[in-house]
Amino acid sequence: MKIDIEQDGTVYITSTKADMAQKAKTWIENLVKDLQVGEVYEGTVTEIIRDRMRGNEIGAIVEVLPGKDGMVHISNISHTHIPNVSDVLKIGDKVKVKVMEVDKERGRVSLSMKALQPGPEGAFGLEQPRQRPGGFRGDRGHRDRGPRHRTRF
Repeated sequence: MKIDIEQDGTVYITSTKADMAQKAKTWIENLVKDLQVGEVYEGTVTEIIRDRMRGNEIGAIVEVLPGKDGMVHISNISHTHIPNVSDVLKIGDKVKVKVMEVDKERGRVSLSMKALQPGPEGAFGLEQPRQRPGGFRGDRGHRDRGPRHRTRF
């Protein structure tokens, strides 16, 4: 296989095997690809991140493409409370993540595993706000508050 890159950025891949040429093409595309919000990837956990001050585990770094990674904050791993990232994730684990935010100025990518999971049973507010029957006053209706007295001073 041979890969040539011209001055104008054009890439030529030459191979006697079509599958190897396709792998090379995919690899090159992933090298130059920018991550976009909403995209879903399967990546590998490369590091567990700790808070600098307290030492608590706060998230995991996941490599989604060669040379492209992002952080899954502990609150974006699961809908349930997780005391430690290492209780759920280990270095080398393959996980499915969704790109939530890309900060090009700081070079940071925010990822979420939770966004790809169904919400917990009985949870409200995840899809649409809960509506009370009867409007603002709920099912209490309009109550007579009795006579009103005015006092003059």
